[in-house]
Amino acid sequence: MTRRLGVAHLTLLNLTPPEVVATAAQAGFDFVGLRVKAVTANERAYPMDARSPMLAETRLRLADTGLVVEDIEFLPLTAEVTADDWMPVLESGAALGATGLTVAGADPDRGRLTDTLARLTADAAVHGIRPLIEPISYQPLSSIPDAAALARATGAAVLIDPLHLQRGPSSVDDVAALEPSLLPVAQLCDGAAPAA
Repeated sequence: MTRRLGVAHLTLLNLTPPEVVATAAQAGFDFVGLRVKAVTANERAYPMDARSPMLAETRLRLADTGLVVEDIEFLPLTAEVTADDWMPVLESGAALGATGLTVAGADPDRGRLTDTLARLTADAAVHGIRPLIEPISYQPLSSIPDAAALARATGAAVLIDPLHLQRGPSSVDDVAALEPSLLPVAQLCDGAAPAA
């Protein structure tokens, strides 16, 4: 069985989205994940509004190389996040043909987090995008079983990174217990195994 391999923008944050596409194509990747919104105050923000020249240039690079955008990133689902935060992200993702939006469970209130993700999932579906909830070792939602339960309750999917599997409370058995429909993609990140 052949697996498709892509590269995430986090690996190349110093490059603009069009440059990420060109570099990924040169390296032989099949797809890319792109940041359409800065996640931290310290990273460079790229103008990736759905109608921006940079997004149009990115689409041209995708067409020239044959690569596709699998997911856009990254939206922390905090207590304060609303549709005003995610609608521009979804519009940009739809313009790029993305099918996933990586999110983190950053709200410690599980009921509110579930409601937020359910609203996001409904809005994302209109754009052909499915949220991918990533259990992250330093976030309130850190375990694979919790992420799976949240995904089942909301129609989202799960994104697993072995780095956070190593650092967090979950096990390989938790991965094996997931139904394939909940796990459309896996992420591999290099880094020190111990939590920083």
